Amino acid sequence: LNVNPTEILTPTDLGFPLIIEVHAPVTVSVRGHIEVSCQTEVPSVHLQTEVMGEANMHGFVGTFCPFTKKMMATGVKQQRIVNLPIKTSLKFDSTASKFKITMVPFKTTTSSNKPIDVLYSSVKPYTVAKSIYSFSPLTRSESFKLIKSPSPVRKVEVPFGGILGLNFKTVVETESRYLDTTYIMNYLRMYNFNPMNMIRFAFTPSVSEQGTPSLRRHEFRVQYDPKNSQTHEIETTISVGVATKHSEEQPRYHSVGIKSLEELRNERCILKKLNPYSI
Repeated sequence: LNVNPTEILTPTDLGFPLIIEVHAPVTVSVRGHIEVSCQTEVPSVHLQTEVMGEANMHGFVGTFCPFTKKMMATGVKQQRIVNLPIKTSLKFDSTASKFKITMVPFKTTTSSNKPIDVLYSSVKPYTVAKSIYSFSPLTRSESFKLIKSPSPVRKVEVPFGGILGLNFKTVVETESRYLDTTYIMNYLRMYNFNPMNMIRFAFTPSVSEQGTPSLRRHEFRVQYDPKNSQTHEIETTISVGVATKHSEEQPRYHSVGIKSLEELRNERCILKKLNPYSI
């Protein structure tokens, strides 16, 4: 789904056409299976899915060269990927009025024992000179080249999640000159500490030396290493209860019970007949 298809063609003083295009394709993939157990006392749902979402934004400005029969353009490519391979189990114990939720990350053929990129975001400026007779995308052209700034690529890795026994790691690779507390404060100050402005201009995560937005090469990822994580399963239990209180009366607590076959037959409402539980 292309949420922002924009194509502009305008003439120039030299007679060459000026082409401006912006595209923002979004792809969501869900693979897996679901198992449902309809037991009255302990119904359960087992869900094993691999959810992956990708949102890109490609924008470029270019022109056609009549001498070389090529399209020469410069632009920026932004990519965001979310990957969640999780196995979830949901059970409801009607006798104890409790929900039990279990989440286990499962191994996929692509991840194996390697770290999984749960989140990935990148900004890459580029130039390209592609033949007008080629139908391949600009970013797949052989002449595709990244624009590099004079600043060297800096890499910072910050592990976290050790308290919970989870091996997470944040990896940042950027050409920004500053990558410390000053960089964070300059980034927040640049957008007046407004989170809405940061979301609207998320394609400019880098900050120049003058404190202005920059399109320098920038990569950010959050990795999860299931092999070196001590915690392999997360379990949560939620108790469910209902209480009523009338004026000048003490609160009355109610428990969840299972209707008998006779009670289900005597129900007049169809929706109540489909619900085997009562309070």
